[in-house]
Parts: sequence; C-alpha cells; structure tokens
Amino acid sequence: MLNTMMTTPPHRCLLLPGLSLLLILSGCGGGSGSTMGGGPTPDASGEIRIEARTRVDSDTADDLGRGQAESNNSIPQGLPSPAIVGGYVSDTSGPHETPGLRFSTDETDRYQLSLTGSQVVSVQLFTVTNELESGIVRLLNQDGDSVDQALLSQTTDSASVSPSASSEAQYELVIDTGPDSAPFRYVVSVSSSSGGSTATHLAAGDAPFEAGEALVTYAAPVSGVRSLAVQSGASGTRRLSGNTWLLRQSDQFRALSRGGMSDRRQTIDWIRELRQQPGVVAAEPNYRVHGMQVNPDDDDLYRQQWNLPQIQVPAVWQVQSNPGSGIRVAVLDTGLFSSSPESLGNWHPDIEKADGSGIVLPSTADYVSGDNEGDTTAGRDRNPANPGNGDIQSSSFHGTHVSGIVVGRDNQDGIVGIAPFADLMPIRVLGTDEQGSTSDLIAAIDDLASLSPSQRPHVINLSLGGVGNSDTLRSAIDWGVDQGILFVAAAGNQGTSDPVYPAAFDNVIAVGAVDSSGERAPYSNFGPWLDLMAPGGYSPRDGRSIISAWGRQAGNTFTPDYAPLEGTSVATPHVSGVIALMQQSSLAERGRRLSLAEFMTHLRNGRLTSRDDSFYSPSEYGEGLMDAVKATDAAGLSFNGVIVGNPASFRFNGSVTTSETTLSVLPETDSEAVLPTASVASPSWLDVSKDESLNGETVTLVATINNRRQAEQDEVTVSYENAEGNSRTLNIPVNVQLGDPVNARDAGRHYVLLVSADGERETVAQQVVTASGGSYAFAFDDVEPGEYFLVAGSDVDNDGNICDNGEACAEYPTNGLPEPVRLGDTSRNDLSMTTSFRRSASSAQSLPRPGFRGYRLLRPESAEPQRKVVP
Repeated sequence: MLNTMMTTPPHRCLLLPGLSLLLILSGCGGGSGSTMGGGPTPDASGEIRIEARTRVDSDTADDLGRGQAESNNSIPQGLPSPAIVGGYVSDTSGPHETPGLRFSTDETDRYQLSLTGSQVVSVQLFTVTNELESGIVRLLNQDGDSVDQALLSQTTDSASVSPSASSEAQYELVIDTGPDSAPFRYVVSVSSSSGGSTATHLAAGDAPFEAGEALVTYAAPVSGVRSLAVQSGASGTRRLSGNTWLLRQSDQFRALSRGGMSDRRQTIDWIRELRQQPGVVAAEPNYRVHGMQVNPDDDDLYRQQWNLPQIQVPAVWQVQSNPGSGIRVAVLDTGLFSSSPESLGNWHPDIEKADGSGIVLPSTADYVSGDNEGDTTAGRDRNPANPGNGDIQSSSFHGTHVSGIVVGRDNQDGIVGIAPFADLMPIRVLGTDEQGSTSDLIAAIDDLASLSPSQRPHVINLSLGGVGNSDTLRSAIDWGVDQGILFVAAAGNQGTSDPVYPAAFDNVIAVGAVDSSGERAPYSNFGPWLDLMAPGGYSPRDGRSIISAWGRQAGNTFTPDYAPLEGTSVATPHVSGVIALMQQSSLAERGRRLSLAEFMTHLRNGRLTSRDDSFYSPSEYGEGLMDAVKATDAAGLSFNGVIVGNPASFRFNGSVTTSETTLSVLPETDSEAVLPTASVASPSWLDVSKDESLNGETVTLVATINNRRQAEQDEVTVSYENAEGNSRTLNIPVNVQLGDPVNARDAGRHYVLLVSADGERETVAQQVVTASGGSYAFAFDDVEPGEYFLVAGSDVDNDGNICDNGEACAEYPTNGLPEPVRLGDTSRNDLSMTTSFRRSASSAQSLPRPGFRGYRLLRPESAEPQRKVVP
C-alpha cells in the first residue's frame, strides 16, 4: 500500500493580538512530533480521531500547492476494502476567487483494492467552480481491462461501478477528468462485501423528510387547531399524541409560496414560519425513518450463532428457567413474516410458539399507509404481516430477522433467540421499501405506552433511524419511559460520530455493532452518545454475519427461511433480548422490573458489559460489549456454579499470536468446587495452557497460535461440573483476523480553527496538523476568554475553505451539531472530535442544513481574520 501520510514542514504561524498558538508538534503542522515534556499546559488542546478505513488522495490541490504531493496518476494508491476516500482531480489549473489561491492540474487518480462480486464502489462529485465539471470512473481488472465504467457530471453527481468476478480479486479504480474539465472534489465509498449501497451521507443537510408536511406541538390543547392550521397554509391535520399534530400544507399555499424553490427548501421555510406562530412549542419536518441493516450476505453462515456465546447468553440459559417468560418485547419495524400476509396468523414457525402463542397483537399493529403500505387494506389495522414487495431477492423481512434474534423459539429447528419464552409484539412502522415516517412512529409509540400495565410492552426495539433531532419523537419516547418502557435503538451504519436519532436521545439505549472478535465494525457509528455494543457482524473482516429468521416471496407464495445480516439494527435486538432476561430476573428475585434509571446506573458502573482493554475506548464502544451473565447477575439472577470467561473470546489480530481469557465462577463461593473439574479442548493449531491464580478463584487460559497457516475461526471448549455435580460446557470463540491498521488512517492535512461564536463566524486562530497514529493532535495557548466553535478539516481543492462537501470535517463536539465551547478561563485539554468525509443526516434545531459551505481559513499572506457566514 502506498503510504499517504505526510509531514508538514515548519512554516509561518499566524498570531492575533491576545491569541497565540502553542506549538506542540514539529513546526506549525505537527503530526510527527510529541507534546513538549515539562512545558506549560495549553489553554485548549485535544485529539481529532480519524474514522476507520479513511484514506485521502495523495495528490490533492492542497498537496500540489505545497509541493508535497505523492502522485497516484500512474502508480495506484493502495486502499482497504471497504473504504471511504476523499480526493481531487482537474483537467486545468487556475486561480480561485480568493486572491493568491490556485487549483492545480491533476487529470487522473488511481487506486488499487481488493473486491468481491457483491461489493459496490460509489463515487460522488462535488463542484469547485461554476464551470461544468465531468469525469469518468473506471474499474480495471488485473489485466488492465475495463470491467465497468460510469460518467460523472454536475447533472449526474454520483456513479457506481462493480467488479465482474464473484470471488475476491484485485482491481484498479481510475478517476479521470473529462475533456477541459474544471476541478472537482470527490468521495469514493467502497461498500462491505455484503454488497448493496454504502448507505453514506456525503453532503450536509440531507436528512430525508416528507415534503409539505410538518409535526407541530402546541403549548396547550387547541380546540380550533384545524382553523389555525388553515391559516398556516395547511389543508389537512391529524392528531398524533397529546398536543402534537401532523399538518399537511395545501397545494394552493405551496404554489403561492414556492417561487421557484424546491419542495424541500420550501417545506423548511414553511416550518420556520410555523415556529413563529403564537402557541406553537415546536415545529419540525416529518422525517423519514429506515431500517438500519447492511444487506444480506448469501453464503454458508447458517451453521452457527456465534453471537450468542460472544455475549454469554448460553451461560444464562444454564440457570434461568424459561428465559424471557412473562416479558413483552415490541419490535417496531417492517412487520412479521406470514405465509398468508393478507390474514392474521401463519407466522414464521421459529417465532410463533408451537401452540400458536407467543405473539401479542394490540388493536393497531400496522401503522403504514400510502404508497408504501403494500397490503390490500387501507390505513391502519391490526395485521402486522409483511406483505413483501414482489421481489424474490430483495423483499425485506428485516423485522422478522430482528424478532428472531430476540424471541426465536427453542423448537429444535432453525435458530434460537436470546429470550425464547418472551412474548413478541410485532408493530409495522416501515413499509415495503423499508421506509417510514416520524408521524407513524410517534403514533405507534404513543398507542403502546397508553396500553394498560398488563398489556403494554416492557421493551421497545427500534432497529431503525435516520430521523432528525425531533423534539416530537423525543417527547413520545419520554412518555413511554414514564410508563416503564425501556427503548433500545440502533446507532446507525455510517461509521461516523454523528448522532443518529432516535438512538441518540437521552432516554434511549443506543447500541453499536461489533464483529465476532468484539472489535467495533467499521460501519458502526460511535461517539459520546453511544451507550454500549452488541454483535452485529462484519464479514469482510472475519466472514461472519448474524443468522436469524427471514422469508422468501415468489409471486403470492411466501416461504419461511433464514438469512444472515450485518449492521447495528441486528446488534440492537441482542440488547433488547438481554433486557428481557434482566426484567424476568428482576421480577422473580426482587418482585419488580428494572427502570431505565436503574439500567443506566448499572451500565455506568460497569455491571452490564465486558471490555477488551487491548482496543477499548469509550468514544467507540460506549460502556463496552453487552454481557448477559453480568447483566442478569446485576438484575438478581442466582447462578449455581457456572464458569464464565472474561473476555468472552480469544482474539488474534495481525502479528498478535497470544491471547488470554480469565475463567471465573458465579457465585465465587463455588470456585473451589468447580474450577478443578474444568478440562479444555482446542483446535490442533492452538496451544492452550492454564495459569491458576494463587487464591484459586480464577483460572487464566493462555492461547497461543502454533501454526499461522491453519489458524481460522474456531472455538475452545471448557467442560466442567457445576456445584451440583451437573455436566456443563462453555464454548469460547476463537477469532483470527486482520483489521484496519490504525496508523494507516489518514484524512489529509487538517486545519484546526477557533471560530467566533457570534453571528460573524470569524476565524480567529488556526493550526495545521497532519495524521499520526490514526489521529491529529492540536493545542492553542493564550486564548482570550470567550465562546468559540472548534472545527477542523481538509482543504483538498486549496480554495481556502474547509469542511466543504467532499472534504474531511470535524466539528466539536459532533459533526453536524457544532456547539460553542467556553475557552480561555481555565485549561481545556480534553477536547475530542472525529473527522470524516461523511456528513451528518441531522443538524441543530431539528432542521436540515441546506447551503452549508464550510469554514474560512486564515489567509497565509495576512493575519487578517476572514469571515465566513455559516448557516
């Protein structure tokens, strides 16, 4: 792989009166040095982490202008797969609008990467000048022959190419400018091997919502809401919950006010007007929601559910009778598979109990309406059956898959869920295209929370997201929490720190995804709003996905089936299932169920999760990986001499050939009787030795690979007798893989800015840093007390702006949701951000961010601050 990491040489630092820059790295650029030992503590310092699998074009206009480019015109630059890459090309050179800044000629960029037949390489174009840009994307095989190509232009700003062979092979990706093409930025997204869309937001402000619709909350009950709505330009209303209504804008009003604006922009303007009306507490778009899964990987992953021993579910089954009994879990998703979807019943045989029980339907279980409905009934009804979409390959039985992870029945057929004796409440809020609306989701949550205590769910699983920061949805969830419901939601699959709602709401348990080794899957979102992790799978790295119930459709014939998926949406029901086990334990041992506050207290105290300290970080893993043994123990379940391992798997990464896990006994008082009975069996290529503790309460298993060529995914078996003399088995997964090297991550030269928090958005200080060890370090000193926006990003087109679409960007505390930070009064050395070429799907004040053009750099020839108005 071509090394694209660069070191910035010393150059002139820009100083302003009352604000100076502390140099902690070589020159002003940094990135290759270290903090100055024994020096003064800076006023503001921190770290900018680089999103996993991020790379940057090695000859951007910024590099070319500095004379530091490493050309990839003829020698391909190596990429991981999957990957996300930012770059720049141009057929010409010339001046930018800002005097002294120029764009350079760079006609071709070449990349080398490994692809399988199901992967997709997507390229999106972003214009630099007002002239017509065009480009050609080609994918070449090892013989240099073109296997696929596509045209890029301003009118067609994105394109994708796919490999020709079904098996893994080496390819060259070539991005060429068109004839006389002006410069353009681009972002390459290489999907995972499960194929399909890369599900990536690359432009600011693209959270999807229904045009001409608004969710409006009034301060008090309004008897004349319909007349008020008419005055506001609405032609239709529908009450959602409490004082919240769905308003639909009249066609006549839209025609009068549009004035050439797009439906999207016109809707935002209408919502801004609604917010100014007396008595209106909140007005926001009716955001669309969608399932949070990565597409199925059609291979032989049906053989084992590695995900269950990873979080120690089988250990709980050893001591908990009828796991999940008495607990109701609602799955708000695409509905449930039925072999006769037009009528109630005939559900998936691995989800419905043998006696026909186990599925509880409230009076309304299908909230999908309109073109997305798919079934023959009009409007809301009691039948949550997934009607399919007529496509044998892509019919989404996503809700069925999620439900199987939670309640798959122990019927000696198919899969087994985490809480196989729990009751399922399948609620359909996503339609045939896996899309839904916030209004339908709110209505479903409100109805479920309004049920009597004997009927309402104890857990609501939300393996969906993509909505904006909706106050209305937050209020509906808060109401449900007040009724004793725990909400669990998917963190999202964009691989960024951008908050995804509803997961990022304070009263929702946000779940990220790990692969079979317990390492965060690159697609899994992360950040300070993340609570914990669960198995989500990542087949490109370890060949493993999550197997669960599915369905197939051929015309009007529906057949139950099973399929593997990957994503945070399949991680989420693992947590919902464990919570069901916890609630059962708490009710049996303490006579009551856990509240959200109790759950979060246990979580923050480390009583629900395990951690692998070799790679754990709070920003990427929250409180760690869900641990069913620790969780049910915290909820009151009594264990009777069960051996558990911590961590729950052996992990070998790269050159690491030795791994350990510590065996302990629950309860500890049984250790002396149980541990001596344990015997270990392992594959021939793995040596496992015992290291017993001095006090006899634990045994450490040390596993060492003795043959690298034979090493593969497998398991170590520990056989023992519990305190009652019954034979038991603990299976410890063994994971062998090569991950994304942290040191290879690079998002390009970054400019770190302090920007005034007033309306002027003035850049008042700047530092230039380069990547080192997968991150950037920065520090400012002599900061004048005040509030600032802290931002950073690349300038690949050398136009003097950072954070344009197509450029890497980091905003404190979260991309897409910048908040002023107070600096200069006391030292702040804990500032942390994440940089990415992706963009947030939501923004501040629950509205999209149209027209965002980034932040202005200080000009190199002047210390004059430059102003850039940022929406």
